[in-house]
Amino acid sequence: CLGCWAQLRSVDAAAQGCMLCARCVQVCPVSALQLSSDGTGTSLSYVPDRCLRCGTCVEQCPAGLLELVEPDADDPVPV
Repeated sequence: CLGCWAQLRSVDAAAQGCMLCARCVQVCPVSALQLSSDGTGTSLSYVPDRCLRCGTCVEQCPAGLLELVEPDADDPVPV
């Protein structure tokens, strides 16, 4: 566990090279990460209230886009 204070760093999945492989989604034990489609494309979303901060998604991301960091009070940390 990486600590109760940790949250995922904000990620613009499309702009930063997310392959939408869904590895992070598949390994998350509480479905804090989800893939969704809106007709214009697929995106990765993050539900911070569900996150256990276990770091499993970070370890499984082949692009290295996910990172647990101390949250900034001014940033709600959307993914």
